[in-house]
Order: sequence, then structure tokens, then C-alpha cells
Amino acid sequence: PKGSGALYVRRGVRVLPRQLGGSQEKKLRPGTEAAALIVGLMGVREFYKGFEAAGFKPSHAIAYVSIAVLYCLSFIGEAQQQSLHLITAWIAVVVCASMVYGFRVNERKLEDMTATLMGIMYVGFLSYHIVLIDRSDSPLLIWLVFLSAFGTDIMAYFTGMALGRHK
Repeated sequence: PKGSGALYVRRGVRVLPRQLGGSQEKKLRPGTEAAALIVGLMGVREFYKGFEAAGFKPSHAIAYVSIAVLYCLSFIGEAQQQSLHLITAWIAVVVCASMVYGFRVNERKLEDMTATLMGIMYVGFLSYHIVLIDRSDSPLLIWLVFLSAFGTDIMAYFTGMALGRHK
């Protein structure tokens, strides 16, 4: 098919990766960060639609910039200790940015600031864990993330149907 191919590499020849990050195809053609970043950005957009339907005004700009910076930090902090310090600093900056967003008390409420922070942490930061798992010694645990997310969504649906207003 169009776009497919194969590469034969002789022993002793070192092939450099086309992209950084991820462990797929012996680290020659990874894509975990890009896929997880797209999922995080799309997820936070959908997450905020729910808040906006309820009358809240979360900051899309703060969320998109925060999530993009988090994924950029993954390339800077390759060492585990350095990465931990960068992520801790990122969390502090995100909390401060969300609080500053909420300081316009004439235009926004505390709930708007909280919705902004919740979307970044719940969607963006949790999607980043896919990258962290992929870099670990057990990258197959990524399937556990997807299976547990699927299971909790299904459980929430059936619980809502059984106990909610939509009987």
C-alpha cells in the first residue's frame, strides 16, 4: 500500500531516529508524545464544552499552552530526577496561571478558575502519563490505561442509566 515500506539494516550500522520520544520500533520511529498531545488537546476541548454548557467560562488558551509546554518539557527532562523537578515546577505555574485567570472577579467566578485547572490536570496531565508509562521499563502497561479508561466510562454509563434520571 501507499506509504508503507521496509528497511534492512546491516549489523554494525547505526540508524538515527526520525523523531524523538517513545519506544516503538526500537526508538527509530516513535510517536507516543504526538498522539498523547493530540488526545490531551482534543480531550480538554471536549471537557470544557461540558463546563460551558453549565454556564462556566474555563480558559481554553491557558489549557492549550499549559498542555503544550508539558509535552515540550518531556524532551528537555529526559533524566527521571530532572523530569520530576520540571513537572513540579509546571504544576506550580499552571496553578498560578489558573488563579490569575480567576482574579478578574467582575468577569469570572471561582468556578471558572477551578474548571480551567481541573481540565488541565484531569485531561492534559493524565494523558501525559501515557508518555511516562511508555518511557518506563513496562511500556505494555499503556494498554492498562486504555482498558481502565474504557471500563470506567462503561461503568459510569450503566450507573447513570440505572440510577440517574434517564431511566
